[in-house]
Amino acid sequence: TTRTCFPVPAQVKRPHSMTKLCFAIGGAPKEVTSSASAFFLQIYLLDVAQINPFQASLVLFIGRVWGAVTDPVIGFLITKSSWTKIGRLMPWLVYVRVFIDVQA
Repeated sequence: TTRTCFPVPAQVKRPHSMTKLCFAIGGAPKEVTSSASAFFLQIYLLDVAQINPFQASLVLFIGRVWGAVTDPVIGFLITKSSWTKIGRLMPWLVYVRVFIDVQA
């Protein structure tokens, strides 16, 4: 038999409208902070760093593309990870923390 990442149940229940609304509301703070930081970064790049608008837009665009490429890849790697006693995600957070500290 072939094994898939996500087992498919025999009958799939569609989520309730309230569940969809709660997921949408849960993602709002991340999007608001992302938009606010991009807004202020653009002002900084244009007024303080004195770079032209094309380069400022390019910086923001490359950041979004980087996230669009790496997020699914990391999600796939975490999904393929084996379960540990602390879960699937926690070992990634612990080991990647070293690289984040070195980078900063």
